[in-house]
Amino acid sequence: MKTLLSLFLVLFFTIDVFCQGCSDAGFCTMGAMRPDQHRSKFINLKLNSLEFTQHLGFTKFGDYLLSWIADVDFRINPKTTVHLKLPYTYVFNKMPSVHGIGDISLSGTRIFVQKENLQVAGTFGGKIPTNGNNLTHNGLPLPSYYQTSLGTYDLVAGVGVNVHNWLFSTGYQMSLNSTKNQFLNFNDNGVIRNSFDGTEFFDEAKAYANSKELKRKPDVMFRIERNFRVGRISANLGLLNIYRLANDEVTNFQGKRIEILNSKGLTISGIMGASYRFSAHSAIKVLFGRKLTTKDKSPDGLSREYVNNISYEIRF
Repeated sequence: MKTLLSLFLVLFFTIDVFCQGCSDAGFCTMGAMRPDQHRSKFINLKLNSLEFTQHLGFTKFGDYLLSWIADVDFRINPKTTVHLKLPYTYVFNKMPSVHGIGDISLSGTRIFVQKENLQVAGTFGGKIPTNGNNLTHNGLPLPSYYQTSLGTYDLVAGVGVNVHNWLFSTGYQMSLNSTKNQFLNFNDNGVIRNSFDGTEFFDEAKAYANSKELKRKPDVMFRIERNFRVGRISANLGLLNIYRLANDEVTNFQGKRIEILNSKGLTISGIMGASYRFSAHSAIKVLFGRKLTTKDKSPDGLSREYVNNISYEIRF
């Protein structure tokens, strides 16, 4: 155990942001699917909890995403918990910056099996949009990467299995509607055009995929994670795999529905995290992440090259 922990700490401080947190639509941190799940045979830690997170993400276009996230868990009974998440997001770089309240996540988690070295839990819930993914700048529609909401109602379901110091979780997420986004980027007889034609942001806007009335197709997720616990210190290393089942759909400049080729496929990310528990009622956590492989196109604005999180948790 000491050798494994030493190896983790070496990786933690020497690798340049080894892994990625979550470039999906949010289900990899819901309930039974969240990383670094703590169980104790000595202390009942299944209390209500409030967690505040400072999130930083970086996209392949050089965009920065800062989010301040509040997570609340309410325990209904020893085996059932309701989870609520509310983020506030600020996106900035070369395009006009935006900020605002992000999508609301609401889910319920039920523990089906709870033994000393085995726990099986299931989560069902969804996400509620706070806008239509249609924020604008001077009346011009911004791409999905510059939106504070996904603009869709989503259903989420998943299962998590804790075996000794290993976590295996899988999940499914499906959007129920198309966005109201109106950003266009297209090739018109060899000439590149986009929604910012004739403005100072035209060249920057060329980098982003057409996302007009985007219909995001379902995702499936599989996470495998190894935890290391010594006293008050916990650490985790893992892989997060997210597969988009079909190509996303958008409306082109002629008003026709088309597929975004190569927007389906697998994204693999590495996960590295650590936490220090001050007591049974408070802890501080850090998470680093980096994308390892990905599908060619991500018109939904979810792709992240890396993410960093720092969180403070209060249990009551």
